[in-house]
Formats: sequence, C-alpha cells, structure tokens
Amino acid sequence: MNDKPVRLEEDYELIVNNYSHQGEGIGRVNNFAVFVPGTILGEKVKVKITEVKKNFAR
Repeated sequence: MNDKPVRLEEDYELIVNNYSHQGEGIGRVNNFAVFVPGTILGEKVKVKITEVKKNFAR
C-alpha cells in the first residue's frame, strides 16, 4: 500500500519555503517534504519526483 502523497516519476508544482542543511530547497506536496536543488526561497517550481523515501522525496 502506498500511503505517500507523491508518486515516483509524477510531476508536481510546489513553492520552496525552506532550505536543507545541504542547501537544497524544500517545498511540500500535501505536507510531504520534497527536496529541490538549485532553487531560491519563494520560488514556484514544477518538479518530477525521482526518489521517494519514508519521510521525503526528491
């Protein structure tokens, strides 16, 4: 059963509202953290999910 709000290889739009310790932007899809490199705070981005973990995606 897949209870995560994002799916591998799917496209989503989100707004970057934080940074990780490694400098990646962090946005959320249905309150699920998505890490997006090369972004700035407040930026609205379209992302394709390439990795899904228990508590976050990339």
